[in-house]
Amino acid sequence: MKRKLSLILVMTIIFTSLFSALTFVSAENKVLSIEEIANQQAKFLIDTYGATSVQYALIDNGEITLNGTAGVFSKTENKALLDTAMYGIGSTSKMFITVSAMRLYEMGKLDIDKPIIKYLPEFEMADIRYKDITARMLMNHSSGLNGSTFINTFLYGDNDTYSHDNFLNELKTQTLKANPGEFSVYCNDGFILLEILVEKISDMPYTEFLDKYITKPLKIENTKTPLDDFNKDNLAKIYNAGSTKALPNENVNAIGTGGIYSTASDLCKFSTVFTAKTKILGEKYVNMMAESEAKKGMWVEADDSIIEYGLGWDSVNLYPFDEYGIKAMVKGGDTIYYHTTLIVLPEYDLSMAVVSSGGASVYNQLMATNVLLSVLMEKGIISSLNSPKAFTVPAASNIPEGVNEYLGVYADSTTYYILSVEDNKLCLTNPLIPNFPKMYLTYDKENTFYLSDGSIKIKLINEENNKKYVYIEQYTTLPGLGQNAVSMYFLQKLEENKISDEVNSAWQARQYKSYFLVNEKYTSLSYSFLPVAGIATFDFAPGYLLGAKIVNENKAVNQIQIPGISGRDTTDYEFFTRNNKEYLKASGKVYISADTLEPIYAGNAICTIQPDGNTRWYYIDQKAADKTVKIEKNKNSGFVIYDASGACIFNSVIDNSTDGIKLPLGGYIAFISEPGTVYNVIVK
Repeated sequence: MKRKLSLILVMTIIFTSLFSALTFVSAENKVLSIEEIANQQAKFLIDTYGATSVQYALIDNGEITLNGTAGVFSKTENKALLDTAMYGIGSTSKMFITVSAMRLYEMGKLDIDKPIIKYLPEFEMADIRYKDITARMLMNHSSGLNGSTFINTFLYGDNDTYSHDNFLNELKTQTLKANPGEFSVYCNDGFILLEILVEKISDMPYTEFLDKYITKPLKIENTKTPLDDFNKDNLAKIYNAGSTKALPNENVNAIGTGGIYSTASDLCKFSTVFTAKTKILGEKYVNMMAESEAKKGMWVEADDSIIEYGLGWDSVNLYPFDEYGIKAMVKGGDTIYYHTTLIVLPEYDLSMAVVSSGGASVYNQLMATNVLLSVLMEKGIISSLNSPKAFTVPAASNIPEGVNEYLGVYADSTTYYILSVEDNKLCLTNPLIPNFPKMYLTYDKENTFYLSDGSIKIKLINEENNKKYVYIEQYTTLPGLGQNAVSMYFLQKLEENKISDEVNSAWQARQYKSYFLVNEKYTSLSYSFLPVAGIATFDFAPGYLLGAKIVNENKAVNQIQIPGISGRDTTDYEFFTRNNKEYLKASGKVYISADTLEPIYAGNAICTIQPDGNTRWYYIDQKAADKTVKIEKNKNSGFVIYDASGACIFNSVIDNSTDGIKLPLGGYIAFISEPGTVYNVIVK
């Protein structure tokens, strides 16, 4: 769910692999067993890649042949880390809701190629094209939905269903970023909508459907949702970086898109669905899920990549298994704290799952890849491991004049890049990152360029939709884990957008202003870090707020249409005024201007949540700084204190204090609860 894949994109310094780890021999030059390789890799995730605990399992022809753990269940408790400990599996949950929808398809209750409004007439959007969206498009990421409408979705120890229950209302005000079916770009919202569709057709809550049609028939007992009644103490502990204090359980209340808890062994048993060894789903429908759906829309044929969407799957042609002529499918998942990968080799009835607290799914995926390749070698299916790949960099050629039309400002959904030519080399740089190293690429032919070390190949493409793109192919090697490959549309050129002086003045008045989140509940993980939206426009990209085109004094409309990953999680930005206070709305979240904030009173006071239920924010000035605050609150309410850097120094959902908290100069206090809630605040 999170953008962890960005960790491996556009790295201009490529790490050198620890080759001994990838040839799987010990210090004594002894060939390691599969168990030893898995344990070595898991320990590497702990020691080098930030995981607190790792759990892994491998299933071979229906039998769990490998099951292990590394790290600790808890940093402070003397409790063993067992293979039954449960982890949030994030977006790997998408495979469960996809199987659920395909089960309804097999039962004749759902046609995945019919518009979903046939089954869900209450689904509406502010864009007539929504009527063309099908269940297939929800499963292959081509619906055109913006991406991630997460409101009260990620909560500490709270299974509030607001995110699910209010989702259709949120969609009513949204537009699509592309024609349904035009291209596939990662989309969490599609699977939230798919969950609602499954519930409507089956006439039962998804948690019940999951239990009846998947977990019970497969006899997997440690796969649950936040709405299930199970022992939450069995969830692997989660931590903020550098802390030894365990956090409350992380609930992702968008179950279909990312809310399931499971174990590595349960995921392996679930994977037997995809080898057609169960009665959960017929072989015809399993095979449909494994077809390349991404290629049905705008897509570039590439040799090596870890992204090529199927139905639910991140890839149905996973690198490096394709190098050996082996079909492999993968689905990863990242929440804020949990990380998962599931790789399935259907032809060999072989799968591996790796779950972790801390780390990242891309690291888990490389571990699973290494273990599976070792198993294939042991079985004699492959004879040796391939060496890391790189592009052959051709001799430099003169850049033709035709490249000039591609030069200019590019963007994805999060940042800008500038493409230029310097000394007969293509230059790519990010103007928002201080000291960002310029990437110089040598021209070959047909708008294709190479980085000198052979790790990156870029092609400039003018697509049929009349938009210009930077397409990237990249090999990235991570120490001790090996090599990943990505081939994807990376950036989109921004078209000129002239705005009037009046419109420009309105946006300049907001330049560098901060807007504070007001519509998440007190248990939200959003408050773990100062939840602020900063507004900044730049002279090098006039008329734009990131990838959104400014259309009037108060609105910017998304223009990013990038297949794959770089175009995910787009949004429009809209400002509005209520009671003389300016607000910003983006992706369903509402923020209030910092101009409206008042200083916390240095004395005895009360704070009352207003009828709109919005979070009340105060800043800490010199009168209150270095004083101690004590706050009396109701049970179902919270408050959070931040220092001047935006770091959270106290969160009432996580922390306890009877002595009061010292207030930092330049910091902030947020009071979060239901309308009418009264806080007694004592600053002295």
